[in-house]
Amino acid sequence: MPASLSRVQSQSRLRGIGGLTLAEFLRWFPWRVLVFAASGVAVLVFARVVWAAEENAKLAPLLYIFFSLWVAVLVLSTVATTQGAVSSEIEEGTAAWLIAKPIGRPAFVLSKFAGAIPAVLIGMVGIPGAIARVVLKRAADNGDTDFTAAQVMDVIANSSSRDEYMNLPSMSRYLGLLALIGTLMLLVVAVMILLGCVVRAQTAVLGLGIAAPVGLLLVGQLAPTAVAELTPGWVLTSIVDIISDNPAPVLAPILVTVVWIWVTLAGAVLLFSRREL
Repeated sequence: MPASLSRVQSQSRLRGIGGLTLAEFLRWFPWRVLVFAASGVAVLVFARVVWAAEENAKLAPLLYIFFSLWVAVLVLSTVATTQGAVSSEIEEGTAAWLIAKPIGRPAFVLSKFAGAIPAVLIGMVGIPGAIARVVLKRAADNGDTDFTAAQVMDVIANSSSRDEYMNLPSMSRYLGLLALIGTLMLLVVAVMILLGCVVRAQTAVLGLGIAAPVGLLLVGQLAPTAVAELTPGWVLTSIVDIISDNPAPVLAPILVTVVWIWVTLAGAVLLFSRREL
């Protein structure tokens, strides 16, 4: 095979990825990003109002209420937003129309993920996380950072089984926490892309997308440590530990999850490349 033809064929697999990524980026910005940022702030306000109803309440219990609700809202919002990222375009024929042009199939799949990265890091994690830090830092300055977890659990689930005291994480640990949450959201995006390449019905994609983080949580909490640390469930475990003011690794679980993200995207590319459109 001539060298020039070989170069053309190797480039064609990712041909068009720049334009497709820009198109996906514009789908997220500005309105979806603003909605995600507003939802994070809304969760913060809601958690504050709930705790303010308690007499002599402290602001610091937001560490539990805010982050638990925030991560749940982010997961559900990401699943709902990305459920049709691939499957709807296949059903509507948009994918076949694009692939008929000089666009590689891997480029179509990878652009879905690349276009979502800025939205996840800025809208989902960055803006709400920065605002939450300011609010919680003010609580620390006022001496309101020590509280019993039992009080918080009573508000959330009427349980007083935990009685340890929590503190606002240091800035470095807080940034690590945001990095863990951002990595988790990117994994959810990758999983939704993979599901869209496999499952035709968007309802099924939505259900499986919601079940995936729940499964990761169970793996992280119930599986032996040696097994859990080989899965993205390690990210969830570290998130819980940091919120609970317990020692927790950040870089290692992120690296493990990044590997899983690339494996997931590789599987999506392989399946989409073989799928009849």
